[in-house]
Amino acid sequence: MKSSSPNIRWSLGRESWLGMPLVLEAGFEVIRRAMESWRGWHTHEGFEMDCVLEGRLDFSFGGNESLIVPGGHFILIPPRRRHEVYQNLVTPCRVFWIAFAPGAARSCRHTPFPSEFLRKTRQRLLDAGTRPRRAGKEIVWTIEQLHRLMVATEAAPTDSLATQEIRLLFSHLYLQTLRRLESEEPPQASGIVERTRRFMEENVGARTDISCIAREMGISRSHLSRAFAREVGYTPADYLRRLRCAKAKELLLATALPVTRIALDLGFSSSQRFAEIFKTYTGMSPTACRQRAVRFVLPHLCAGTER
Repeated sequence: MKSSSPNIRWSLGRESWLGMPLVLEAGFEVIRRAMESWRGWHTHEGFEMDCVLEGRLDFSFGGNESLIVPGGHFILIPPRRRHEVYQNLVTPCRVFWIAFAPGAARSCRHTPFPSEFLRKTRQRLLDAGTRPRRAGKEIVWTIEQLHRLMVATEAAPTDSLATQEIRLLFSHLYLQTLRRLESEEPPQASGIVERTRRFMEENVGARTDISCIAREMGISRSHLSRAFAREVGYTPADYLRRLRCAKAKELLLATALPVTRIALDLGFSSSQRFAEIFKTYTGMSPTACRQRAVRFVLPHLCAGTER
């Protein structure tokens, strides 16, 4: 399926034409430009599964808690957990999302699952945690088939066979997600990864590289890279660049420090290299970022002062 495929969003649940309480909503989106926020702060009554088919998405859960989901990976977000989604990269992003409600009344309706099975698997989803997981070919294939049917039927199918096929695919996706959780190996390096993240955040401006950080953690660079990518969904080098760009954005908006000074203070080899990386992650140059703040933020602040 090409990235030009149309976007679509279905609000479902017990009262919808699908008559399948297990699925509250589902949709696809193709994001073609960098943006501050894709969906804004929101929650769901069910377990939200977000599968990034192409590109990358950034998830924020408030405070300093965030994670990055690269293409070919998905995350599960438990019910009523507040979060926000960003697409800060220039590369296009294709994403599928669905909200499962195994604890809903009559959630087994139009599924092959008994109520007891859904009750037990709800606890399994709660225990799974929120971290990127590789989707695998089977999950991606099921999602692509769902997209094909959802686009073909648009609002609601008039063909009863299409309705049955959609119900089966949603059920199949739920089962595949559970199988993926059961087949994964438990993380072995959570402590190292968390210490690495803290070290990067505390030394964001240090002139260091991943080999030095790995030595500081007492493991090899290859071991650190594999563990970090498995648990965070991003390589250590990319994560460090992202931290530096986030800090640079704060300094650009909150201070009058020259761009070159910010670049060097944050460990970049030159202002040119900084500008190149900053534009890759934010979609704009450091100068444009600062000018945008002057153009849009300061007038609002002044207006608030006058009132």
